[in-house]
Amino acid sequence: DSPIPPTPDLYTQILQKIEEVTVPDMSDYPKKDEIQKMIEQALANSETVIPSDYVTIEKLNNEILMIYESLTPIREISHTHKNKELLDSLTADSLALLPDLQQFEDTVKEDIHRIDEITQSISNTVHTHENLDILDKITSAKISEWDSMKTNINNFMNSMTVYSEKLGNTTARVGSAESEITALQKTIEALQKQIDSLNSSNFITLFSNENYAQYAPEIGLILNGGYHLMNDFMTLYPNFCASANAYALSYSQTDFSWDSEILTVCTKELNLSAKSKIIISFKSGAAENGKLYLVEKPQYIDVPVTIYVKDKIDRGQAVDLNFKWLQSEIYVSVMTECENLTSGKYYLAWAGRSNNTHPLIKNVKVLE
Repeated sequence: DSPIPPTPDLYTQILQKIEEVTVPDMSDYPKKDEIQKMIEQALANSETVIPSDYVTIEKLNNEILMIYESLTPIREISHTHKNKELLDSLTADSLALLPDLQQFEDTVKEDIHRIDEITQSISNTVHTHENLDILDKITSAKISEWDSMKTNINNFMNSMTVYSEKLGNTTARVGSAESEITALQKTIEALQKQIDSLNSSNFITLFSNENYAQYAPEIGLILNGGYHLMNDFMTLYPNFCASANAYALSYSQTDFSWDSEILTVCTKELNLSAKSKIIISFKSGAAENGKLYLVEKPQYIDVPVTIYVKDKIDRGQAVDLNFKWLQSEIYVSVMTECENLTSGKYYLAWAGRSNNTHPLIKNVKVLE
């Protein structure tokens, strides 16, 4: 009459057979036809006959299909990535680039490490100064000025001779005698005035070895009665202003034999007064009273300035300044003051001798 429903034992056997079938990994979930085979296999292994008009293969298939569809969302959730779209876009060609990218990354890391080492070595040498504003104000001109002051002081401390007109003994050295101490104090005060004057920027340069060609046209020389302009004189006497002495004026025996006197005249007119000062930087092989002159400019002159100055000196009509050559193997700067000088226009001249002094003159400056 009515179909007999399956016994509980039959239903249990079917579920047990389904569970015994090995289900592949989620990533390889069975297709619909595979599920159909699984059902058929489970039924074939069942020991109880299932009435065909009550429990059909189609019905069981639909039940299992519903289970499959219900597991699909779980399958999607069980293996996901936030960058799934990016991973899905990767191709075999993209993956083939990975070794090269890895090598590039390693190279970049190595370069960064090397740059860090270089940067560290540089940073160790970098330093700052709290007094940067003061340091920025130090120029080559300032350093040269300080060198001149240092040279004056060193020369004074090491080689100063107290001459006869002050102590009555031309060979006396500064000692402990009261008169010598007094003279020393005066000399120090005079030296300080010289140092203070060096701070002035109003000096006029009459000669400098650094630009000797610029000043040569305004320098005349007289040797043994002969008059020469400096450019011609350099041709006749090639050691007088040459590269061997950095173009300093050289009054040497090489050019002039023993004890010749060369009068050197600066033909540039100078506006001088009792406050004017003259600075000559030189080397000298011996200490000796020198010859430094000022000759007043006339209203009218019809001969070369050098000849005119020479004539005034010979007639005793020049101002004879108190100047001395100091023995020194390095360049020293000696400043001569124009005390009691009547204000006016003057020419400057000096005599260099090729004797033991045989001076080398590096520059001559005048503070008007």
